[in-house]
Amino acid sequence: MLEAFAPWTQPTSVRPVNGLLGDQVQQLYPWRVLAHQELSRGRFPLWNPYGGGGTPLFANGQSALLFPVNLVVLWLPADVAATVAELVKPPLAAIGTALFLRVLGVGAVGCVLAGIAWAFSGPMVTWLGWPHTNALLMVPYLFWTTTRWLQSGLWRWWTGLAVALAVQLFGGHPETTAHGLVALGIFVAAWLLADVAAIVRM
Repeated sequence: MLEAFAPWTQPTSVRPVNGLLGDQVQQLYPWRVLAHQELSRGRFPLWNPYGGGGTPLFANGQSALLFPVNLVVLWLPADVAATVAELVKPPLAAIGTALFLRVLGVGAVGCVLAGIAWAFSGPMVTWLGWPHTNALLMVPYLFWTTTRWLQSGLWRWWTGLAVALAVQLFGGHPETTAHGLVALGIFVAAWLLADVAAIVRM
């Protein structure tokens, strides 16, 4: 990305194939650095004084400071924190997928294969350095907790669903959360229609 910025821009500069990588250089990584610096000085990272005369940092959704993975690594140097956070996301996505499929009765091999497939799917790999994957990895957990509630009728699974949804929202990409909720709504509607059809056939 270096040649995309002054003073390194030249008439013969090669533009990056994926200009979106600039988000990590200009926003996501600097926010990690600033949050780490503020915590090192004993201050909560509420404010970013370097952008546009000052902008919210904690209240900036995409900084995702409250996302649990980011909370755990927030105290580490920014480069280490970014690396650890991105390494942890695929296994968490795989675990959530396996949990969801297991309650549907899928065998162990199928759960493992599906978990690997979701963890290394196009969206998870393409957007790994962005907050998109924070929300994406939580989608299977929404389905898992909802399925447990539909199967058992126990309200404690509503608490699990609320926690999973809160974590997803803290991930910093509400658009992906909305996509996940639409898919979850379709899933629940199909489940309930199947229950109604079974009752009618009885």
